[in-house]
Amino acid sequence: MILEILILVVGIALIFKGSDLFVDASIAIGRIAHLPRVVVGGTIVSLATTTPELTVAIIAGINKVPELALGNALGSVAANIGLILALAAVISPFKLASGEFRWRSALMLGLVIVLILMTLDLRLPQWRGLILVGIGMIYLFIDYRQGRNLNTKHAEVSAETANIRLKSRRVIMSFFLIGAAMVTGGSQLLVNSGTAIAEAIGVPPVFIGLTMVAIGTSLPELATTVTAVRKRVFDLSVGNLIGANILNLTIIIGTTACISPLTLNTITQIYTIPVILVILSVFFLIVSIKSRLTRRDGILLIMLYLIFISATIVFNLEDISI
Repeated sequence: MILEILILVVGIALIFKGSDLFVDASIAIGRIAHLPRVVVGGTIVSLATTTPELTVAIIAGINKVPELALGNALGSVAANIGLILALAAVISPFKLASGEFRWRSALMLGLVIVLILMTLDLRLPQWRGLILVGIGMIYLFIDYRQGRNLNTKHAEVSAETANIRLKSRRVIMSFFLIGAAMVTGGSQLLVNSGTAIAEAIGVPPVFIGLTMVAIGTSLPELATTVTAVRKRVFDLSVGNLIGANILNLTIIIGTTACISPLTLNTITQIYTIPVILVILSVFFLIVSIKSRLTRRDGILLIMLYLIFISATIVFNLEDISI
C-alpha cells in the first residue's frame, strides 16, 4: 500500500510539472505554425492529451474487452465538460470567442447523436468504427486549415516569433515532447496505483471503472486546463477539452471498434449516452447564448456530472446484483 501511495504522488508530480512545460511549448508551437491557440488546443494538444484514452482503447481492443475502452471514452467526454471545464469556470470565469467555439461545440454534440444512431442495434462493427476514425481525421484537417487561414487574414504572429531560430524551435519541440511524456506517463502511474489502492480497500470494480479509469485518463486534460487557466490562456484550455472530446467520440471509439467490434449494454444505450448528450447540450446552449462561462454555469455542469456518475454507479451495481 505504501508503494502504491508513493507511485500515486510521483504520478501527480509528473502530471502537473509536465503540463507546465506542455502548455508553454504548445503556445510557442502555435506561434511558430501561425495558428491561434484555440486551434493548437483543439489539434496538437488534444492529440497528446488523449494518448491515455487511445492506449486504453488499443489494449482493451487487443484483449477483447472493447466495452472497457468505450466506457473510458464516454466517461472522459462527460468528465472533460462536466468536471474539468466546469471546475475551470468555478476557479476563474472566462469569455469564449463564440464563433470559434460554437461550431466545435455543435460538432461535439452532433457526434454524440451520430453515435446514438450508429448503435441503435447495440453494435458498433468495424466498418462503423472506420467511419468514426475518418470523421476524426477530417476534423483535424479542417481545424488546421481554418486556423492557418484565420491567422493569415489577421496576421496574429509577431515578427519576433516568425523569426524564431531553428535551434529555438528544436528546444520548444523538446519541451513539448518531454511535457507530453511526463503528463501521459504520470497519468498512467496514477491510474495504476489508484486502481490498486481502490482494490486494496475493497472499492467495487464498477466504481473503479466508471470513475478512476475515466477521470484518470482525463488527468492530462485536467492538468493542462489548470495550467492554462493559471496562465490566462482560456482559449487553449477550452479548445483542448472540446478537441479531446471530438477525438474520443471519433478516433478513440472508432479505433476500438476497428480492433474489436463493440457490443453495447442497454444501460449504455438508454441512459449513459443520452445523459452525456444532455450535459453537452447544456454546454452548447451556454456557449451559443452567453459566449462565456460563469461560476454559476460551472456549478450547474458539475451538478449534472455528479448526478450522471451517481446514477450510473447505482444502475451498474443493480445490474451486477441481479
